[in-house]
Amino acid sequence: MPISKPEQIPDGSLAKRLHELERQNRLLTEGLKQADRLRALWNKSVEDLKATKRRLQASEERFSLAMEGARDGLWDRDLVAGTHYFSPQACRILNLPDSDCVQGWEWWMERVHPEDMEKFRHALNSTEQASDGRFEVTVRLRASDNSYRWVLCRGITLRDSTGAPRRFIGTMADMTEWVMAEQQLRLGAQVIKATHEGVVVTNANAEILSVNPAFTTMTGYREEDVLGRNPAMLQSGRQDREFYRNMWSALSQQGHWHGEIWNRRQDGSIYAEELSISAIRDPSGQISHYVGIFSDITERMKREEVMRRLAFHDTLTGLPNRSLFVDRVHQALRQAHRADQMVAILFMDLDRFKQVNDTYGHQTGDLLLLGVARRIRELLREEDTIARLGGDEFTAVLRSVQSKKDVALVAGRILQQLAKPFDLEGRVAEIGVSIGAALFPEHSRDADTLIRFADEAMYQAKSEGRGRFVIYGGE
Repeated sequence: MPISKPEQIPDGSLAKRLHELERQNRLLTEGLKQADRLRALWNKSVEDLKATKRRLQASEERFSLAMEGARDGLWDRDLVAGTHYFSPQACRILNLPDSDCVQGWEWWMERVHPEDMEKFRHALNSTEQASDGRFEVTVRLRASDNSYRWVLCRGITLRDSTGAPRRFIGTMADMTEWVMAEQQLRLGAQVIKATHEGVVVTNANAEILSVNPAFTTMTGYREEDVLGRNPAMLQSGRQDREFYRNMWSALSQQGHWHGEIWNRRQDGSIYAEELSISAIRDPSGQISHYVGIFSDITERMKREEVMRRLAFHDTLTGLPNRSLFVDRVHQALRQAHRADQMVAILFMDLDRFKQVNDTYGHQTGDLLLLGVARRIRELLREEDTIARLGGDEFTAVLRSVQSKKDVALVAGRILQQLAKPFDLEGRVAEIGVSIGAALFPEHSRDADTLIRFADEAMYQAKSEGRGRFVIYGGE
């Protein structure tokens, strides 16, 4: 079979076809690349949208959690659409059911306390004129039980392109406890300011933060004089360090201290005060403040001192009376027992006192008793005690005597001094004294027994001729 020859194609026509195929291939390749770019751009846009959605969801979640955590309610009023929104938490603030969230704006406005309505409307109207569109107002809103809750309303006005308000949106926060606490603090401050007792408040470092007017009245220090200083500036020096250590120990352990203390005023005068200090602790239990409340009891203590003197001292001579004398005997014996020392108890009865009293009268008799007390006191040591039991009877407690001879020497001086004449405003009186003594521990270790023995010894001296000194047992 004969082989046919291939068809002959003109060289110019083939070149054109190849060129066209190359052009179409380039266009196809470019189209595929463009499609890849569009697909990548689409995928990126989808991912960006997803990321934006996630961010919005996270933002909404944060906002929702923040509002829930703060227990704040949300409200939104659209003036253009005529719609409004109140969150469930807004209803819960007033203990209202969630179903009331759909109530109209006027229904909510009716819950505003009548006394606060003008203030609330004024805040809203002022917002429309404010450049930043913000407002804040605290009003009372009626709760489900018809009681009123203090609510802080905050919001912002959104405007359209013409500047006209188109939307109000904001939050509601229950401030009832805070307002009540503030009212209590204000009342407490007024009470503290008005009270006649001094009040001083310090921080945990005992640095003065505030004082009331009564503090200034009693101490002379103005508030600006003491701010930042320690109340120790008032110390008079009458209490020792142990006193203050015990005070701070009680405050640390018990949170309270109460007692009487002597302090110094700004002018240097010393006064007595009854002081109560309380430690204030923060929620963690740490002491954050101290509050001291005090009153000036100087006059009271003076009266009490007078009463004590009347109870334990002779009204005429000022000497210890029988009660205080017996107490001093017990004190002396306890001390002597510890130190292994001797104590002497002296009983003295004046001779011829009744004669002077009857002759010149009781006023002169009183002058004589004062003179006797003065002379005996001048003969005794600081640690010894002289007392008047009543009438013309005097006693003495001689501490730390070395021997019976020492007792006899003291008694001898008393006999000698009281035997000298007394000048009683122009009248001269001559008397004497009979003295009896009992010794610790020789005669007894019991106070009452020693007193009785000394009394018996005095009567023995009187019976032997007066003007004599006898130690118990006839010595």
